[in-house]
Amino acid sequence: MFRNSCLTFFFTAYLMSAVPTWAKTLVVEGKLDGTVTVKKNITFTVDQTLNQFTYQFSVPSIYNNSGNVQRLDDFQVAITPKPTESKETTDKFGNRSRKLIWRNLQSDAKITISYTTGITATISPRTSQAPFPLKAVPDGERSFLKKSPLAQSEAPQVVELAHELTAGATTEHQAVSAILTHVADAIKYQYNPKSYDALYGLSTGTGNCQNFSHLAVALLRASGIPARVSIGQTLKEKWKIPLDNRGSSLVQGMGEGLHAWIEVWYPDLGWMPCDPQQSRLFTSTRHVKFGHGLDADDVQEFWSGSPVVPRMSDNLEAKYSTDVVTLKLREALDQPTTYLLAGPMKSVTVAQNEPPEEIEARPVPVPVIIPLPVAPTPKPTTPKRKPAPQKPKPSKPEPAKPEPAPPKPEPVKPEPVPVTPTPEPVKPEPVPPKPEPPPEKPAVIVQDEQPVIKPLPPPKPKLVKIKPVPAKPKPGTPVEIGNRDFPSLVETYIVDGNVGHPSFDRETAEYATSKYLYAQAFTIDSPLDIKDAALAMRKFGGDGFVYIDVVQDEGGKPSSRNGIRSMPVSLDKITRKPGYYWVDFALPEHTRLVPGKYWLVLRHSGETIMNWFYTPGKRVNGPDDSRSTARGFEWEDVLSGEFVYRVRGTVAK
Repeated sequence: MFRNSCLTFFFTAYLMSAVPTWAKTLVVEGKLDGTVTVKKNITFTVDQTLNQFTYQFSVPSIYNNSGNVQRLDDFQVAITPKPTESKETTDKFGNRSRKLIWRNLQSDAKITISYTTGITATISPRTSQAPFPLKAVPDGERSFLKKSPLAQSEAPQVVELAHELTAGATTEHQAVSAILTHVADAIKYQYNPKSYDALYGLSTGTGNCQNFSHLAVALLRASGIPARVSIGQTLKEKWKIPLDNRGSSLVQGMGEGLHAWIEVWYPDLGWMPCDPQQSRLFTSTRHVKFGHGLDADDVQEFWSGSPVVPRMSDNLEAKYSTDVVTLKLREALDQPTTYLLAGPMKSVTVAQNEPPEEIEARPVPVPVIIPLPVAPTPKPTTPKRKPAPQKPKPSKPEPAKPEPAPPKPEPVKPEPVPVTPTPEPVKPEPVPPKPEPPPEKPAVIVQDEQPVIKPLPPPKPKLVKIKPVPAKPKPGTPVEIGNRDFPSLVETYIVDGNVGHPSFDRETAEYATSKYLYAQAFTIDSPLDIKDAALAMRKFGGDGFVYIDVVQDEGGKPSSRNGIRSMPVSLDKITRKPGYYWVDFALPEHTRLVPGKYWLVLRHSGETIMNWFYTPGKRVNGPDDSRSTARGFEWEDVLSGEFVYRVRGTVAK
């Protein structure tokens, strides 16, 4: 029953006062296989003659490693007017790009880039015997241990956090999982961040896909694990992962645009793709890779002009000829607090006093170059690597003092030091050096006897910060809650001086007046006299009305039994304009909510065409608190994003 008259609205007392945290790493098995044809139309508007105009863009990658495959079946470029020069280059990482140059350009430049790519992710159980720390890293992968301007892996705060996160890890996969879980929880998605580097994401706890990726690779490199940043195109088509046998699913969607993710190197598996915002050990068929590097700046699409930079506009069409998603849920883990997908992995710890099983080092796949009618470019020279410093000769150890030895050596754990008014420093007793083990048969992956990883110092004692309990607001205090941060207009590109480049921000929204119903949860801790609610929306056309229901939570889903309904808003009263903006819904006067969890359900009548904006990940509420349904009131689908909404009122007595 829904009412929109004046009333006092109480729900039963069993409602909770805080959002629970559920098990949200979903370990899945199966296959993703898709073939998609992409067509991108770009127009550069020329308002005055350009002495020179340059446009560079990437050619999609080709790779095949450990069940993750991307092929390029076709690649074509149509250009008007014909450029003065057109050449293809391959950089030191193997990334291919095409550069177009016009001189004395007097009309608009129009480019159509078309390609067909096949992407496969075979998600099956894997086993890795890679220890932590890694014993050695081959020359080809060692370059991905270096710091970079956007991934500051040698910054003290990054090194300290990496040591803290990987303390106790004995396998590489344990260390990788700990780092990626932390990044998923530590950063909340932010549009238009002031900086895209790892330190910005670490210090502010916010950022876009670049901050997620740069912080992840910085922490991995600080732990001695090779990692690189991948750049590519994400496509907007949704895909589902079953959550149970009753038809419930997790709906994944990334939005359409430029995107950054990472790849992690395992000595016995090769380079494994991971998206810090979505998945581990694989990426979806919605990820089209363009290239990789030390950070995102190594794979760039850009344009420049003289004397001015022309305006750019583009549109993208993507059509799947095959799109197979056959996944099943194996298990759910209790971390992180937002949904992540992971392929099944068994990491084996090899005893240090036993020779490890010989691991075959898989060669890094070489990209297949499709010949194009362009002039060849000289192969870049490889800079000479500085010789590694010589290891100092170990001094002869002095005999240790005779002490009763324990039957089995165990790691020494630091004992807590009692705090006294005048503490004195405790000098550590000298520990006799461990005898060197007998020579072992070297594993195939060991190509250099010199260590690449510096010994990790013992982690500092972790100080537990107790967050102060916020004081409850006094009655009559105005309250505004919700996921309220969103860009009114998503910028598709950025101009810096005389150079322009595409933005990594992308529009993320649901066609909310379609055959699906959409709902977003919110939680209050104090009784609230609710005044109104608002959704971040955009009108595209049509006629009719939109309105919302405020309903109580029932078993983690919107209830169908009790609620209040807002006043309807006519589409004639909503201005049609670019971008997203608040659409306010007035609620009945004297509506009071007791502490608990509630849902905003968007409804409509007539032929309305409106989008409801959402942000990737979960910034405010729990991972299950954005839902949709195509079957009435079942609310069978969980959404990976969080809708933008606002609830206002005053604290009740």
